[in-house]
Amino acid sequence: GGRSGWWRVTDKGARFVRGEINVPEHVLVYDARRLRYADDARWINIQEALGNAFSYAELMGIAL
Repeated sequence: GGRSGWWRVTDKGARFVRGEINVPEHVLVYDARRLRYADDARWINIQEALGNAFSYAELMGIAL
């Protein structure tokens, strides 16, 4: 339909990126639908999700 590959950040996604909420580390998904959180799901913040690849604070221009 001409929109393949077009995505937008959800409100929840924006809140996660701003560090306002944590999300489960593992989620079971099928056919682009969330089935449930994994049994061992640990709730993480954006810094934990990104790991040590780069500085989140530097990227966002903030002091942590």
